[in-house]
Amino acid sequence: MPNLHASLFSLCAERGDKVAFQLQKDAGGYRKLSYKQYREQALRLSKVLEKKGISAGDRVLIASENCPEWTIVALATMNLGACLVPVASIASVLEFRNILEGSRPKICFISSRCQVARQNIDELNAAHSGEIFFWDIQSASPLERLIADVIPDEVNEKVAPDDIALLIYTSGTTGNPKAVPISHRNILTNAGDAVKAISASSDDSLVSVLPLSHMFEFTGGFVVPMLVGAPVTYTKSLRADDLMGAMKDNHATILVGVPLLFEIIARNLQSKINEMPAPIRRYFHGARKIVRERIELGKYLFFPIHYMLGGKLKFFMAGGSRLHPQVFEFYRDLGILVLQGYGLTETSPVLTVTNPENAAPDHVGKSFASVEIGIFNERAERLLAGQEGEIWARGPSVFRGYLDANQNKTAFHQDWFRTGDLGLIDPFGLLHITGRQKDIIVTAAGKNVYPEEIEAVVLASGQFLEACVLGIEENGHEQVCLVLVPDRSKFKKLLQKDDVVREAKRLATDITRTLSDYKWPQRIEVVFDDLPKTSTKKIKKHEVRKAILALGAQKEHITRAGDLLNLDNELEKILAEAISTISQRSILEISKSDSLSQELGFDSLTFVELLSSIERSLGFQMAAIDFTAIRSVDDLLNILRQSAKSRKRRSIFATVPFAEFSPEENKKWFWKVPRYIWTIVLRLYLRKRHGFEISGLENIPSNTPLLFAPNHTSHFDMLSIVGAVPTSLIHRTYAVAAKDYFFTSWWKALLARIFVNALAFDRRGRIDESMAKCREVLDNGDSLTIFPEGTRSPDGKLQSFKPGVGQLLASHPKALAVPVYISGAYEIFPKGSTQVKPGLLRVHFGKAISFSDLPPIPESYKKVADRLREEVVRLKPSP
Repeated sequence: MPNLHASLFSLCAERGDKVAFQLQKDAGGYRKLSYKQYREQALRLSKVLEKKGISAGDRVLIASENCPEWTIVALATMNLGACLVPVASIASVLEFRNILEGSRPKICFISSRCQVARQNIDELNAAHSGEIFFWDIQSASPLERLIADVIPDEVNEKVAPDDIALLIYTSGTTGNPKAVPISHRNILTNAGDAVKAISASSDDSLVSVLPLSHMFEFTGGFVVPMLVGAPVTYTKSLRADDLMGAMKDNHATILVGVPLLFEIIARNLQSKINEMPAPIRRYFHGARKIVRERIELGKYLFFPIHYMLGGKLKFFMAGGSRLHPQVFEFYRDLGILVLQGYGLTETSPVLTVTNPENAAPDHVGKSFASVEIGIFNERAERLLAGQEGEIWARGPSVFRGYLDANQNKTAFHQDWFRTGDLGLIDPFGLLHITGRQKDIIVTAAGKNVYPEEIEAVVLASGQFLEACVLGIEENGHEQVCLVLVPDRSKFKKLLQKDDVVREAKRLATDITRTLSDYKWPQRIEVVFDDLPKTSTKKIKKHEVRKAILALGAQKEHITRAGDLLNLDNELEKILAEAISTISQRSILEISKSDSLSQELGFDSLTFVELLSSIERSLGFQMAAIDFTAIRSVDDLLNILRQSAKSRKRRSIFATVPFAEFSPEENKKWFWKVPRYIWTIVLRLYLRKRHGFEISGLENIPSNTPLLFAPNHTSHFDMLSIVGAVPTSLIHRTYAVAAKDYFFTSWWKALLARIFVNALAFDRRGRIDESMAKCREVLDNGDSLTIFPEGTRSPDGKLQSFKPGVGQLLASHPKALAVPVYISGAYEIFPKGSTQVKPGLLRVHFGKAISFSDLPPIPESYKKVADRLREEVVRLKPSP
C-alpha cells in the first residue's frame, strides 16, 4: 500500500486543470484551485518546510477554518515523513497552549481569524518557541508569502504506510489528554471502504462545513473526494444561506455533517415553507404523504426545495452524534435520504454506515468491508445477535494505540479496540447504538466533551470542594451539566444560600469561559451536601444524574419581574420568537437575564442560526457578532438595538440606485468612457486653476496591486489622486468612499462612480462586507485609494491611521503600499467650506512599501498603519 500523500499527488497529476477545491469568498463568488495548482503548491510548501528543518518524525500544527490551504499543509507535511497536529479553529488560548506543550511542533500554521490569533499573541509566542505562520483564508493566496518562487519538492514515496500521518488530541486543556496517532494506512483503508460503501465517484460534488480537524471531515470530506476526483467547496460561514447557496451554485450531491447541522437546515426549510401562501402549504402537506410511500417522487413533487439544494443531491451523510428520528423523517418526506455513520477518531473514523436500501433513524448500518465489529460482555465474551454489550472493533483502519502507552491498558483487549460505546447487532447485521460506558459527552454538534477536563479547570480555582460534569439529555440532545459543591469558607461574605448559589454560578461561568465554547456548561447546579461516592472516593455519577434529572422535573423556569422580553416591542418579539424556535422554550419564558449557553442551550453553531433567523426577520445583515462575547439575552438585545438603529439611519439609501455593485461593474465601457473624459477635464482644471504639481510618479510600480495611502484634509484629496495617477491606472484604481456620505442619493452615487471610480464602504454597518470588496479589488490585481485617517482632518493636521489599512495589506502579500502626501488641499477647500479658494495643489508619491513579511494578525495591522503614517509625514514638504 502506498502512503497517503503519494497516492493523492499521483491522482492530482492525472487530473490537471480540473477544479479540485474552491472557497466561497466574502465578496461573492469562489476562489478556485485546480488539481495541478494544488499539487504544485503542496510540493512547493514541502520544499519550504524542508528548508526550515522539518523532517521525518517532526510535527506541524495547524489551526484554521476550512480552506484548500489546510489540506495543502497536511500533504506537504506528510511528504517529509512528518505528521500533522490539527487543532480546532475555535480552541481557546488555554487549550491551544496545552496542545502546543504536549505536541511540541516545529512550526504552526494559524488562521488570523481563529480565536487564538485574536486574543493573546504574546501568550501564544511564549508557549511555542518555533515559527508561527499566520494566514487569512480570504486572501487571494494565503501561502504566497512562503512559497513564492520556490521550486517544487519531489514526491516522497518512501514514507511507510504505517508511519504516523496525523496526531489528534482528544482533549487539550488539563488532566490526561489522549494523543491519537493515525497512520497513512489507517486513513487510506477507511477512505477506500467509504468510496465503496457510498458509491462515490468523480460525478459527485461535496460541500464541506465540518472542521477538517474533525477526523470525520478529514477522511470523508477530504480524502474520499480526492480519491475519486470529486470537487470540494468550502463555505465562508456556517450560515444556512451561505451553505445552501454553495450547494445550489455547485450542484452538490453529498453533504457531510453532524445531526445538528441537518436540524438547522430543516428548520430553515420549514420556515420558508411556513412563509408561503396557505394553498402551497396544503400542497406540501399532501405531497409529503405521497413521498413517504415513494421517496423517488420527492425530487419532482418538491422540485423547488431540491433546486435550492443544487438539484442533484444524492444524500446527506450524518455522523458524530445521534440523529433525531424526526429530522430523518422530515428529509425522507421531501425525498432526501440521510445516511448515518458511526465511528471514533481512533478508528479513522468510520466503522459502520447505512446505505440507501437500509437507511433508518434507529441504526447505523453495517460495518465497512475491512472492519470487524463485535459485541462483548465484561468477561470479554462475544455476544450473539440481539444481545447488548460493549462495541469492539479491529481492522487496518483502527489505530494501534495512544501515544501514551499507559492509556492503552484499558483501551485494548488483545487486538480488539474497546470503543466504550454500548450496542447490539441485530439479525440483519445492523449495528444499534444503545448507550455509552465511557464518561464522555457527545454534543449535538458532534463534539466530544471530556468531563474530567472541565472538572479540573473548575477545581483548580480553589473555590469549590467538588465538581461533577454530566451529560444530561434535553430536547433530544446531550448537554453539559456542571454540579458544584462550593467551599463555603471562600463565600463567607455571603450569608444567604441563594447569594452563594448565584455567585458560585457566576464564578464557574467565568472559569469555564477559558475553554472552547462547546465545552461551556449549559446547566450549572449548586448543592451544599457531599456528592455520593464509592468506597474508593469516586463520585457516583449515575446517582448524581438521577438526582439532577429529578430536580429538573420539579424545577420551574423562574423569571424576575420586568425581566421577560417585551412581546409588544417589535425587536424583542423577533428575538424571542427566534430563540423559542431554536431552543424549544416557550416564548413566554425567555428572560433577558437568561444565559444563551446555560439556560437556553446555545452553542456557536446554533448561535449562527439564531443570527440568521433574526436577520431574515429584520430584512438586513448585521456586523459579525462573536458568540464568546455574549453572556445573556440582554447582551444580544443591546447589540441588536444598535444594529437596528444604525440601519434606520442608513435605510434612506439602502436601496439607492448605483449604490450596490461589484468592483468589476465599474470597468464596463459605459462607466469608463465618461470617467476618461472627466479625468481629462479635471487635469486641465487643476493645472490651470491650482498649478497642479505631481512628484514621485517613478515610485509607482506597474503590474501589481497598489494601495495609495494619502493624508486627508479635503474633498479635493480624492480629486487630486484621480488627477495624479498614471492614465493606465484610471479605471483600475478604486477610491474607497464613505457609503453614508457619497452614496445617500442616486445622483451622488452616480457622480462618485464616474468621477473617482468610488467603491462604497459601509463604515457604520457591514464593515466585513466592505472589507471583502476591497480585498476583491486587490485579488484582481487592481489598486485602491484609501484614506487611513478615516475622515477629513478638521485642522489640516495629520491624524492617526486606522488599522483597517494594515488588515488589507497584511492579508495581501503581493499588494504594495504607496504613501502619498497632498499639500494645499486644506487651504483650497477645508472641511465645512462651501467655496473653492485659489491656491497651489501638490501631490507627492513616496516609494512603494511591501508588508509581505507581516502576518495577518491585529498586531501587524497597527504596525502597518503606524509605519505608513511615518512615511506620509516624511513626504510633507518643508515650510
